[in-house]
Order: sequence, then C-alpha cells, then structure tokens
Amino acid sequence: MINPVMIIILTLAAGFIAPLLYHFVKRIYFLILSLIFAFNIIEILIIMPDIINNPIVMNMSGIQFPWGITLVFTFTGTLILLTVNILALLYSIYLIKGRGVYDNPRVVATVFPIIIAGVMTIVSSIDIFNIFVFIELVTIGVYILAGSKKLLRTDLSVIKFITGTTIGSLLMLLSIASIYSITGTLNLIEINSMIIAGKFNLFYFSIAAFIFLFGMLFELYIFPANIFVTDLYGHSDCLSDSVYSGIIQTGMLFVFIKLFMLFTMTGIMSTILIILASLTIIISELSALSSSNIKRMLGFSSFSHSGMIVLLVVISKTELGTGMMLNAAVVMLIIHALSKFIMFFALR
Repeated sequence: MINPVMIIILTLAAGFIAPLLYHFVKRIYFLILSLIFAFNIIEILIIMPDIINNPIVMNMSGIQFPWGITLVFTFTGTLILLTVNILALLYSIYLIKGRGVYDNPRVVATVFPIIIAGVMTIVSSIDIFNIFVFIELVTIGVYILAGSKKLLRTDLSVIKFITGTTIGSLLMLLSIASIYSITGTLNLIEINSMIIAGKFNLFYFSIAAFIFLFGMLFELYIFPANIFVTDLYGHSDCLSDSVYSGIIQTGMLFVFIKLFMLFTMTGIMSTILIILASLTIIISELSALSSSNIKRMLGFSSFSHSGMIVLLVVISKTELGTGMMLNAAVVMLIIHALSKFIMFFALR
C-alpha cells in the first residue's frame, strides 16, 4: 500500500527547496509543483477505497502515540485532502504562465506548498499541539502571501489580520496548557479513551476545550473575530483570496468539526457558539448586500458559509440535532471550498 504521508512530505519538501530550485529552474518550477499535486491526487484516489471502513493510522518514525506524532487518514478527512490538492493543482497551473501575478514569485513558490502541507497536516493530525503548530505555520504563510502583491492598504489589512490571529493563538495556547494539565496528554485518541473511562473532571476539561474552539473562531472568521480579516479580502490580490477562502478556511473548518465532535460542551457553551454562528450569518449577509466591492462581498459570503457550517456542527450534537446535519456540514464545506476558489479566481 502507498504511504499516504508521502503527500505531505513531498509538498513540504517542495517548499523548503523552492528558494534553491526556483533559482535554477524558475521557468518550470510551478510545473514541477503541479506534478507533485497531481501525484498527491492520484495517491489519494488510490487509498480512498481502502479507508472507507478502515482509517489508516500512521505513526511518524515508528513511535507510537502518545509519544510520537500520529496521523490518521479517515474517509471524510481524505475527501478534504482531495479537495485541497485539486485546488492547489489549479493554482499552481495558473502560476506556470502567470508572470507578474506577484511582486516576488520566489516567495510564493516557497510559501504556497508549505501552506498546503500545513493544511493537510492539521486535517490528518490527532495531536492537539501538532494541530496548533501547523495552524501557526499556515497563518504565517498567509501573512507572507498577503504581502506578496502590494495593493492599496494591503499592509494595514495584514496588520489587522495578524492582530486577530494572535489573539486566537494565545487562547489556543492557554487551552493546550490547561488540557495537558488536566489529562496529561494531547493525543485525541487517548483523550477520547479517558473521557469514556471518566478519568478526569469533565467540567474543567470542557472549559479548556471551549477556550481552544473559541480561539479557533479567529481562524474561522466567525463574528466578532471576522472584523480582523474583512480588509484582507478587500485589499489583497484575488488569487490570494482564493487560497484563503477555498483552501485554508476549508482546512480550519474541518479541524473545528473534528475537535468539536470529540469534545464535550455544556449547554451554555453550545448556546454561545450557536449565537455567534447565527450572528455571523446575519451580519455577513447584510454586510455583503451593502458592500460595493465584489471581493469584500465574496469575503462576507465566505464568513456566512463558515457560520452555517459551525451552526450545523454545533446543533448536530444537541437534542435537536441529527447525524444528517453533520453530513450536510461536510458537503457544504467541500462545496464552499470549490465555489469560493473558482469565484475569486474568476475575478483575475
């Protein structure tokens, strides 16, 4: 069987060697990158039939959890990986002849594959700290990508985005420290076993888990956190916007779904998330209607979709929820990724 970790390793390696490789073969670098993403797609399609009922568990360096880094490839997660790589392939193909798209294409050649590798890792990882590290890696990549094409007020919009994501990162880091002090581990499989066995105080754990999810709201553009990212869509390049909305937001939303379905939330915590998601939908739709900038309109639409997905996921675990709501959230996530990526691409 093909090792699915290779799709992450190859993509990450492409980013690390990009400065050197782009210097010598810059005319065909993005062609090489396109071939890597095409290989990833083929590999994902090959392994998908085998993981419908039996997820693939890969222990990095052969070290078992909780001591080593473990990646789990489920059928739903692999669908997200397939979507991400298809969009990454389209992006890299466009850049083969897309001269002048960015002010510094060498930087984009380095950052973009690292962003994709980071998104694939957070989708597959079952270690909370590993998820946090690669969320930070992806976020830093967004900072750099956003500044790779200088437009009006680009710098100010990036500073606002940095401010918002920094707040979210601090909340997630505080949560990670709290979860580890309560459980003694950050591995999701082991935490789930402890929850079933009742080995720690579930109330305190729920508070720590809620803080992590609340910090993630800054990455998901949920109200009021989306006020920090609105200008990023309005004052950055459309091609970069397609990456933010179609690829990065997709990975972050899937991580939220994965963590929320494991964590146990109290009624108050679920209510807070439902209220914030609902406000996100209402305010984003009204803001889109009142906006005259089409990029900002699509940005607000993207915020609204995030709110809908979060709302469906949270309600699915309440008394009113059903399993179909969770399935609908995953389908909406994939549709959102494809549609927003294409829409921003069409504005080029």
